Amino acid sequence: MGYLDPGFFGLLSQIGTALLLVVVSAFTLFSKPIKRFFRKIFKKDEQETPSEETKG
Repeated sequence: MGYLDPGFFGLLSQIGTALLLVVVSAFTLFSKPIKRFFRKIFKKDEQETPSEETKG
């Protein structure tokens, strides 16, 4: 492997930190709507299943 400038690792750590903060922020911002969406989907499935069982 060739020579790597010592400042390169500082740059990589800054980019990595920024990306990590973006990912954590996006997860925090969108976690509630995503959870709400999946709850609606699974509640509909749970409500349909018992009603089909009671018909039989």
